[in-house]
Amino acid sequence: MSRPLKFACELDAAKLAAMFSDSSVISDLSDLRAGVSLAVLDLTPPRASVVHLLNQAHTPVTGGYCLKIKGIFLNTNNAGAAEARFCAFEA
Repeated sequence: MSRPLKFACELDAAKLAAMFSDSSVISDLSDLRAGVSLAVLDLTPPRASVVHLLNQAHTPVTGGYCLKIKGIFLNTNNAGAAEARFCAFEA
């Protein structure tokens, strides 16, 4: 069964962790059969922990690749920064 409802979230790691520390958030997502689309603003343990919690709850999670410079969009003007960020993500 598909989950057509997906919530987007662009919170920093601390606020993201605080929001998902309330178990009712994941419970509500489950009740709604909804997923979450997270902006990957950093590669920190708190963000990874939230993804782990969502995975344990069988809540679909997608990630949006973001840069911290000149907006979050990838383009030809920030290709070097995008490459460096991708390399950091792979490690």
